Amino acid sequence: RNGAASSFDRQKTVFVSEFLRRQFLRAVPAADLSHTRVIHNFIDYARLSRHARDASGELIRGQVMLVGRIDAGKGFAEFLSEAAPRLPPDVQVLIIGDGPERAPLQAAFASERTHFLDWKEYDEALALAARSHVCVIPSVCEEACSTTVLEALALGKQCVALARGGTP
Repeated sequence: RNGAASSFDRQKTVFVSEFLRRQFLRAVPAADLSHTRVIHNFIDYARLSRHARDASGELIRGQVMLVGRIDAGKGFAEFLSEAAPRLPPDVQVLIIGDGPERAPLQAAFASERTHFLDWKEYDEALALAARSHVCVIPSVCEEACSTTVLEALALGKQCVALARGGTP
C-alpha cells in the first residue's frame, strides 16, 4: 500500500466518480489525492439529443425500459421479483440485453407485459430508451459511474436507480 501511495503521489490520476476516489483513499489511506481529478464517464450528448428529438411525440406511456448485461450484480432479478406483481395494468416492461441470468429470468417473467429483447445496437437501444416513459437501472452492485444513468438523463428520461456507489 505504501508503494501504491508513493506511485500515486507522482502521477496524475483520474477517477470516474467521487465514489471511486473515496474507495481508493479507504484502501490506500496514505495516498495524496491532490493530484487526482474526478471526470465522469463521457456520453455523446449531441447523439443523445438527436435521439430525444427524433422520439418526441412517440413516447410510449407506461413503458419501463431496462438495458444492460443481465447478471447478478445488475439487479434485473431483484427488480422483476419485486416489481412484476405490483405493476399497474397499463405498464409494459422492456428488457434489452443478454447475460447469464437472462434465460431463467425470461422463463420466469416473460409475458404480454414483460418483453425480453436480444442485445441491440447502440443507436437502436437509444431510440427505444428515448420512446420509453422511464428507464430503470436496478444495479445492486456499487457501480463506479453508470453510463446508462447518464444517457437516460441526457435523453430527458425519468431514471430510477439505487443511490449506491457512483450513481448518485
